[in-house]
Amino acid sequence: MLGSRAGRIGRVVLVTGMGGVGKTALAVHCAHAVLAGYPDGQLYTDLRGADGAPATPRSVLSAFLRALGRPDSSLPVSVEEQSALYQELLAQRRLLLVLDNAADADQIRPLLPRSPHCAVLITSRDPLADLPVALRLPLGALTDEEALALFARLVGERRTRAEASAARAVLAACGNLPLAIRVIGSRLAARPSWSLAEVAERLGDDHERLSELEVEAVTVESVFRVGYDQLDARARRAFRLLALPARSGLDVKAAARALDAPEAETEETLESLVTAGLLETPAVGRYRYHDLVLLFARRLAADTDPAMDRHTALGRLLDHHLVSAAGTYHFLSPGATIPRTASPVLRNGPLFADVRAAIEWNATHFDDALALLVRSASTHTDRAATLLLMLGAAVRAAHLWHDLIPAASAVAEAATAKRDGRSEGRARYMLAAGLAQVGRLDDAERNVSRALALTDGADEEVHAMALNLRGVVVGWDDPVAGIEHLRRAAALAHAYGNATLEAAALGNIVQTRLLLPGMDDETVDASLRQLALYRASADRHGEALGLYRHGQVLLRQGRPEDALAAHHRTLALVEPGERDFLRGGTQMRLSEVYLSTGRPEQALFHAQRALEVSREVRHEHLEALSLAVLGDANDALGGHDRARSLWREAVGRLRRLGFTHDAERVAQRLII
Repeated sequence: MLGSRAGRIGRVVLVTGMGGVGKTALAVHCAHAVLAGYPDGQLYTDLRGADGAPATPRSVLSAFLRALGRPDSSLPVSVEEQSALYQELLAQRRLLLVLDNAADADQIRPLLPRSPHCAVLITSRDPLADLPVALRLPLGALTDEEALALFARLVGERRTRAEASAARAVLAACGNLPLAIRVIGSRLAARPSWSLAEVAERLGDDHERLSELEVEAVTVESVFRVGYDQLDARARRAFRLLALPARSGLDVKAAARALDAPEAETEETLESLVTAGLLETPAVGRYRYHDLVLLFARRLAADTDPAMDRHTALGRLLDHHLVSAAGTYHFLSPGATIPRTASPVLRNGPLFADVRAAIEWNATHFDDALALLVRSASTHTDRAATLLLMLGAAVRAAHLWHDLIPAASAVAEAATAKRDGRSEGRARYMLAAGLAQVGRLDDAERNVSRALALTDGADEEVHAMALNLRGVVVGWDDPVAGIEHLRRAAALAHAYGNATLEAAALGNIVQTRLLLPGMDDETVDASLRQLALYRASADRHGEALGLYRHGQVLLRQGRPEDALAAHHRTLALVEPGERDFLRGGTQMRLSEVYLSTGRPEQALFHAQRALEVSREVRHEHLEALSLAVLGDANDALGGHDRARSLWREAVGRLRRLGFTHDAERVAQRLII
């Protein structure tokens, strides 16, 4: 671009990004790279845009005119006359102008040459949206590979390879920000005896990390403070308070709730933070902090804002997420009563038009909610535990248990420390549900037992939910005992009018009974009742889950064609992106049915698809079961060695996960 012969605008390149991201370094590198293309030289100036006292066009034009050979005595007085002379001198020259650290477009415009022979390279924290340019290069943090390469150049390849894991930890603590990497890399280069692991451990302390990123007179924090000091009081307050919950990001609605300000005003404030290079905007209406900027903002908040202000801002944001999550729960599980009975009635939450809108809200805000849970666990324990509970439907729908477990653990530990039995019961239930879904059955049973003890007589609907979960967990090793727990859960749910929970408990009775040989009338009745409850609640996802279970009952009854119809109906009810793990499980069940009817080619197709989906959603139990049925399909097609390899892998995974009943069932194939 800088070497092109386009017109004036066609040769203006703008490099933007937050402080410390490497804008100046890139500009200098590019200027040297194209040096031969500008025989009349280069003009460079630091416009001091981020310093609070930006250079004026008059001062820059004067400096450029001197550089072009005009003595002080012949310099025009007015900016207009200086600009005219400047354009005259550039007209016959082929020059590259590097305008570093620009404040705004008004500062830049008088400096742009009209000559088609000159090019301009600009850097700025401000996106300069109103400046016409040929190419915009917004810089972000380095990729992991780029960051590692820069670190190795500073510290040394051998040293980096020797402590590769520690090196990656150091870079993660730096957020792959080039300035931070250069600072810590320079410190390490000057101290060859230092262990990278020890430095990584020191950087792992959020409270001290910015203090560690300092070498001689260069600090990462000072780069951020330059932008912060230029903000008005409203923007400074927003910058500080919004960092308290943020980790993955936030949107305008959530920010407005936290600040207790109108949305239009909040959006204007957020955009001013983007202009100052203190926030990024990855999508329309979405904003995020770089990790190091986040730590800087939190340090400022702790030093500046009264504890009550910080507490209140977090509380308002919790309320916003609570009502939104409760709305999501309603759409994803319309027969559930828990959103009404477990959470307060809150106003100003988003109204979802349909299930798809609720799913989209969850996809966008789930990580925000998890970050908020961790930040608020010790200060707003009751509301954090209720929000955790309200996320249950969304977590089940998208199989996000791996992500939920750390947040659930944080809330449970905080509630335990505060001796808040109700909050601990809710958090232990959600933690147990997550642990069960990822195969940590012993840990799940310990937590669900604690939840049952805490909720008995105190939080009855959650008690019924925990009883349902315990039935599932116990049922893997002792189906008869598990079914008894599930019967009690279904009865309690029926008494509370919670159709979703009653259907879930009945469905779990079916699933657990299928671990035993044969089929009985009670199980068939439970299967039909769960389907009827889901349908009466207009619960499309629930109906799909009910059909998935009922299809297994039909196959056990010797009705394979009816089973196929049930499973295909399940797939029709669940769209891509909805209940993907259920789609994977249904593919596995289709494979089983096709094998039972002597159609191994179709079975192989569906088994392969089940395996793919299980890996996409990180459902290890489903992955192991899919490996087993894939082995069955290969065996039916004559691939006996391949089948035995798949069965062995499935058995190993099932035993590691604690699903001993499934493991022994698959292991029988290896004996034959």
